[in-house]
Amino acid sequence: KTDGVTGVNQGGTVTYTIVASNAGPSTATGATVTDNFPAALTGATWTCTASAGSSCPASGSGNISASVTLLSGGTATFTVTATASGSGTISNTATIAAPVGVNDPAGNNTATDNNTVITPTANLAITKTDGVTGVNQGGTVTYTIVASNAGPSAVTAATVTDNFPANVSSATWTCAASAGSVCPASGSGNLAASVNLLSGGTATFTVTATASGSGTISNTATIAAPVGVNDPAGNNSATDNNTVITPTADLSITKTDGVTGVNQGGTITYTIVASNAGPSTATGATVTDNFPAALTSATWTCTASAGSSCPASGSGNISASVTLLSGGTATFTVTATASGSGTISNTATIAAPVGVNDPAGNNSATDANTVITPTADLSITKTDGVTGVNQGGTVTYTIVASNAGPSTATGATVTDNFPAALTGATWTCTASAGSSCPASGSGNISASVTLLSGGTATFTVTATASGSGTISNTATIAAPVGVNDPAGNNTATDNNTVITPTANLAITKTDGVTGVNQGGTVTYTIVASNAGPSAVTAATVTDNFPANVSSATWTCAASAGSVCPASGSGNLAASVNLLSGGTATFTVTATASGSGTISNTATIAAPVGVNDPAGNNSATDNNTVITPTADLSITKTDGVTGVNQGGTITYTIVASNAGPSTATGATVTDNFPAALTSATWTCTASAGSSCPASGS
Repeated sequence: KTDGVTGVNQGGTVTYTIVASNAGPSTATGATVTDNFPAALTGATWTCTASAGSSCPASGSGNISASVTLLSGGTATFTVTATASGSGTISNTATIAAPVGVNDPAGNNTATDNNTVITPTANLAITKTDGVTGVNQGGTVTYTIVASNAGPSAVTAATVTDNFPANVSSATWTCAASAGSVCPASGSGNLAASVNLLSGGTATFTVTATASGSGTISNTATIAAPVGVNDPAGNNSATDNNTVITPTADLSITKTDGVTGVNQGGTITYTIVASNAGPSTATGATVTDNFPAALTSATWTCTASAGSSCPASGSGNISASVTLLSGGTATFTVTATASGSGTISNTATIAAPVGVNDPAGNNSATDANTVITPTADLSITKTDGVTGVNQGGTVTYTIVASNAGPSTATGATVTDNFPAALTGATWTCTASAGSSCPASGSGNISASVTLLSGGTATFTVTATASGSGTISNTATIAAPVGVNDPAGNNTATDNNTVITPTANLAITKTDGVTGVNQGGTVTYTIVASNAGPSAVTAATVTDNFPANVSSATWTCAASAGSVCPASGSGNLAASVNLLSGGTATFTVTATASGSGTISNTATIAAPVGVNDPAGNNSATDNNTVITPTADLSITKTDGVTGVNQGGTITYTIVASNAGPSTATGATVTDNFPAALTSATWTCTASAGSSCPASGS
């Protein structure tokens, strides 16, 4: 009997070859082969093969007690397979006994194999998992490592090892063993722990570490049996290699405008700082700020710390991609107009790019304490549209109070205190749609107006320029309490209107007749007058006499305090000084030397710098008709004092015109007496004159 080995692993298979033989000379029919297996061997099964002519049972299990028939020289070979279940050295004996009636010489009837040592076996295994396929960079990863012993032997001082990779740091661990097994309670760093495991025992290590690197974590734990203990191959290492480290960037954002109030329409400046506390770079993080309706016309610039980046500038809402190194910042400076009302609440946010973990918190920042003070940008304009006005004349001011907003101004005050040079002021007011002002008033203006944003109130002031010099008149507008009005444009002055002295000059002229004989005398009375209100010095009275009036002479008499030249001749061009209400009366005597109707105009003109209202500055006498005058005469003579009866007598008749007018169609008549018969005549006219050539 032999198993061919000197050792077998506990739980391993041991195979014995037992050969029963008969050296003869007789056949042994019914010999008995026996093998009672020791306790260290379990699960025995066997087969048997006999040589030709011999026989044995084909197979069996458990102890052998087999009847065999062996020819002389025959053999029966048993092959036994069993499990080495115990410990120590296996000693196993097989025997053969001859059947009754058959002699079997002593010796060689037993065979023992007693040199097979059972090596203890502990079927060690290890498992390792973190239960996840991903972990955030900087996050905690927890591994559960279970070292186990499937026996059949207990194991003392097996070694559990785990060398953590570079992307896992700050590892600490605890261990809990099953009853009767032992492991270290805790430790830190790489794992190299000695464990005692009963058959069926376990040691469970819980490892907590920080995922401090990048990429995929591959981490292997192993268990090794101590020297002298068999551990069947397999299951002695366990690797968790599917845990991907998600890059982590701890992003945060702050936002402030540094103030708690701003005027409506004013500028507000926000400082927004996006930062990354790491540990990874954030490439393509998004900074967002959607400005509320109360903020308009936003523009922004951005400056990044070294190695980080952001857009240089932009306008409107922010939706900006930024790259922030670990420790990097991007500072946005936003300038906007506070266009609305109430309290501004404005939030900026930062979001990590896809694939980057950002620990919760600090990803939004709100500035919510900035109160908008209503602003009405009030202004006023004032003009009379002229640079001068006549004394006593009307000056009309247009005063426009306006509100450029953005808020309504309710109860703004328009004021205008008129100077002494303006009297009798009255005014009306018209407001644009939705705005309001008093309809009318008189005297100084102190009016409450309500102006919508973009609204106006237009005052039209009419007054009399009663004084002298230059009129300076100022209108103002003031915002109601609680409304901001940016400085400027709240007063308007019209100070360039010069009052021109006014003398209302007039002139009359008449000769008191409607006709005059040619060559006769015509007498004109010309009266220059001043209805004021100012006196006038050096007004000019002019009368250029027409051609049909000649040899004019004149005298002048002025009313008390007024002055005019005493007399003159020819055309009239006289300087006169007339008090308000004063007159200068010219008496002109001339000869009507022409023909037709005399039209003669006298004028008066104010000196430079004095206003004279239009009208009454010229006077014409144009209804004096000159009756033509022809001084006709006739002479007649026959040059003799006697003539013979029947003789011829010759008369010379001369018709003449001493003027001054031509006589057209004058009639020469001569009715001859009965004493004259057979009269004939001829006529010759002087140059330019005419008469019939002859007659009878």
